Amino acid sequence: MAGQLLKEGRIDQLWLSIIPSLLGKGVRLFQEIPKELQMKLVGTELWNGIVDLVYEKRW
Repeated sequence: MAGQLLKEGRIDQLWLSIIPSLLGKGVRLFQEIPKELQMKLVGTELWNGIVDLVYEKRW
């Protein structure tokens, strides 16, 4: 659902949580998005080895 909302430009803020695990192969977070999304990093949080990255849409 998030991928579809990204395609339509309806997401203003995106939180990504990074959990350090080695999988051996990369897995796409979102399917193809038709154009580059201009985002800026506005915050980070660290909790128990998990890093949260907060991005906002650049206007």
